[in-house]
Amino acid sequence: EALSLLDALEGSLIGVVAFAGRAQVIAPLSTDREGLASLVETASTRDMDRPGTDLGAALLLAGRLLHRPGERPRAIVLCSDGENLEGDPGGALESVKAAGARLYTIGLGTQEGGTIPVVDTTGSVRGVKRDAGGGVVHTRLDEGALRDLARRGGGRYERGDGTGRAALRLVDPIRSEGSYESRGRSVRSYDERFPWFAAAAGVLLLAERLVPRRRR
Repeated sequence: EALSLLDALEGSLIGVVAFAGRAQVIAPLSTDREGLASLVETASTRDMDRPGTDLGAALLLAGRLLHRPGERPRAIVLCSDGENLEGDPGGALESVKAAGARLYTIGLGTQEGGTIPVVDTTGSVRGVKRDAGGGVVHTRLDEGALRDLARRGGGRYERGDGTGRAALRLVDPIRSEGSYESRGRSVRSYDERFPWFAAAAGVLLLAERLVPRRRR
């Protein structure tokens, strides 16, 4: 889903925030699509030194990252299963609004839930995550929480299925405020409102070429 967004919004300023029990910026705002994609593809749970899930910390940090001069459309896209073990994601929405951004959420996982695989440095699965008591940890998609966050954040929710289509459905709403940054330039779409005048001008130009010029 993240890679699909990077492709669709190529040229826009995009940053990446990773989070677990705390949040950290792994890529500041940049138009370097290849560099951003590389960071997303190589991201791992091992990058985070504090286990858990703090959606509020992620939103606060993303809001600070976007808090900058300018009036271009701004959006935060939260990819998560929606479970929150600490912090206050609702309260963190003030940081999103203060940055002039809207919040979009992409739900990952299933409502039935499942175990969390534990992988080694080679990517091989070595077991499943367990809690302090040795019990198997189950995680499940909380669509209600993600829908509520998106609604309160002025955005919308999409259910991710791993194909990238959920992210692509958010591209037009993200850009819907008008101007957006593309390849380092500000681009604005215009509606053609006077086609008949343009057509008449074209006919007159053609007629001017057809009328023979007289020599004195």
